Amino acid sequence: MSKKNTLLIVVAAALIKDKKILFQRRPANKSMPFLWELPGGKIKTNETPERALCRELFEELGINIKINDLLPLTFVSYTYPSFNLLMLVYICKKWKGNFLLKENQKINFYNKQELIEIDMLEADKSLIDPLREILS
Repeated sequence: MSKKNTLLIVVAAALIKDKKILFQRRPANKSMPFLWELPGGKIKTNETPERALCRELFEELGINIKINDLLPLTFVSYTYPSFNLLMLVYICKKWKGNFLLKENQKINFYNKQELIEIDMLEADKSLIDPLREILS
């Protein structure tokens, strides 16, 4: 299988607080730098999507989430130039802990109107309408 045909399966969370959704900004040293995305990451071998998302949110943001607090929302299938992406997206309204950000890491909560204005990853753009619907 060529790299272009590689299927990358990831999980992401729409963390909702006060009718706003959290996005994180990709760091300068990663592909597609400085674009906003929902937090999440790759699923490891023998890991359920929900367990992977709980792990990723703890690693990236320092928050603890219970699997039972994750509600499946949708999935996104998107073809980038070098790989195919399948993103499983969950809603989460409850978590424990304060956000512990890494150096130069940026996060922000965006309301329904702001979602259409932020510079986000192409795959995440297809989530704008479902996310805005949730915030209505």
